[in-house]
Amino acid sequence: MMIYVISDSKKEPFVDSLPAFYHDLQDESDAYKKISSVIFLAFMFFVLLISCDNISYMWVKYHDDNDGNAYFYKKGKVDKDGYKHIVQVWGKEVYSAKGREAEIQSRTKDGLSSRGYRKLSYKKCLYEIDCSRLKISTLSIRHYDTDDEELYSGGTDQRSWYDIQPESPGNRLRQEVCK
Repeated sequence: MMIYVISDSKKEPFVDSLPAFYHDLQDESDAYKKISSVIFLAFMFFVLLISCDNISYMWVKYHDDNDGNAYFYKKGKVDKDGYKHIVQVWGKEVYSAKGREAEIQSRTKDGLSSRGYRKLSYKKCLYEIDCSRLKISTLSIRHYDTDDEELYSGGTDQRSWYDIQPESPGNRLRQEVCK
């Protein structure tokens, strides 16, 4: 920027008469811009890194049943060794109103408490799927209400393997995670 001083009806450039600290400020301003750019780029890289990492931990929808319940999964540990191919996966079932009623009826029929189940929202299960033998095992089950409060938590001391039925949500889950 050029500043002029008018004296005796002549225009004289004022730039040369500016104090030296003005030029130092220009240098500091340029340095500040460079540092800001580096910090911004590092921040964006970090955000992208975190975002990409979280994508692998997002719930993936794989099925809707006749009651309107929605099924999701998060793939976990995979144990592939020769003929053995076992996948550990978290499953999540989000209940519809009809599905919630069916769960309450099932618990009542089995003599289990249904206290708080009017607010049942979803179920999370930890499964192991034997991809080679087409079997599934449930390691843990947790029911949650609409406030994310745990209604039930259970697991099994002994692992029991069950055949995966062809038209079941378990088979659709197997098809997704055993690729």
